[in-house]
Amino acid sequence: MKRNILSLAVLAVGAACFTGCQEDNPVDYPQSSLTYVTKGVYIINSGSRSWSIDGSLTYINYDTGTPSAWQNVFKMANGESLGGNPSDVLVYGEKVYIAGSDDNCIFVLRPRDAKMMKRIFTPDLMGVSEGRNPCRFATYDGKVYFCTQGDGEVGYVAAIDTTDFKLQEMYPVGSCPVGMVFVTDDNNNVSLLVANKGWYLGEGTFTTIDLATDSITNYSYDKIMTPRDIAAIGNKLYVLDAGLEFEEFVQTEAGLYEINGDTVTMVVPDATGMTVVGNYIFTFNDPFGGADGPSYSIYDVSSKSLQTLNLIGDSAHPIISPSAIAFDTLTGNLFIASRSSVPEWVLFGDFLPDYGDGMPCFVNVYHWDGANQAHFVESFETGLEPHKIEFFRGMVRRVYW
Repeated sequence: MKRNILSLAVLAVGAACFTGCQEDNPVDYPQSSLTYVTKGVYIINSGSRSWSIDGSLTYINYDTGTPSAWQNVFKMANGESLGGNPSDVLVYGEKVYIAGSDDNCIFVLRPRDAKMMKRIFTPDLMGVSEGRNPCRFATYDGKVYFCTQGDGEVGYVAAIDTTDFKLQEMYPVGSCPVGMVFVTDDNNNVSLLVANKGWYLGEGTFTTIDLATDSITNYSYDKIMTPRDIAAIGNKLYVLDAGLEFEEFVQTEAGLYEINGDTVTMVVPDATGMTVVGNYIFTFNDPFGGADGPSYSIYDVSSKSLQTLNLIGDSAHPIISPSAIAFDTLTGNLFIASRSSVPEWVLFGDFLPDYGDGMPCFVNVYHWDGANQAHFVESFETGLEPHKIEFFRGMVRRVYW
């Protein structure tokens, strides 16, 4: 008993001395916090049908001291090719989804290492004809939606659960769906709007799917000929239209349209690519057959103002032929992917670039100043024909003194 009392006394004295030392000589311990950051960027490269070059996946790693671009990460992680013409990439939850168009499948990957978790054969999931050529993704209510080209005359939209990957819904839509967006009306009813570019140029249509009733409505607009993408800001829709391609592969009348009820207005007269950031729409214009080189614009939905976007400081790494654009809202950086040369265009079921030498392409990173300038930051190599840019974000612990 005396020994125990003595031990307790020694501990008490030691604790008092330690506390006193802390007060006399305070020690600075490192602090830390969890921060939501962009850890990396996935870029889908669709490859080249005309030169039989498979698609690939590039990953820009920002989770290290010096960012670096890793090529063919899917093949490196899984020992196989992505196949021909992978057309979209989506990061949703703890998974990465890739649409393998020519291989009629959806690859599901772990985002941290691109290891394949599941391969979903869409003809097995939906039907042989209905599941052909998956091409674009969208998400809503814990489900991943994707569209397929189907038999060409009728396309389809399907939804899968993100846990067991089972088919949840399937809807017929117009010919060759290329974009999807979810909208909510004044009564909180949610609909899925699908842009269909049509099998033939100039025959684009739209499909609205009421998710509450499963009713489907197909329609078109006289002014919008060949839609390529669709987005929603508030109660307005914005459609990127490829216009028409006339003789000798010259593209004309491409632009960005606003749909407000029954009113359709062209708000960016010249645009072949777009990305939406809040109330801003960034566009590039580089029609094939054009002779003036690429140009860039910012459209402010709130003020209905359009201004030229100037890229500053990239003279050593100029954009040659833009193929994809995306904006990282966490950093204020604008990513623009470019081909390494101006391609020739060939008709291969669609108008596709023909590269000749098949050289790798690249993506430039610019920091937007909030007005009409974007300043060059860095450039990374990609695979052939970078087609879609997707950000991988997550929590990291930052230690500081």
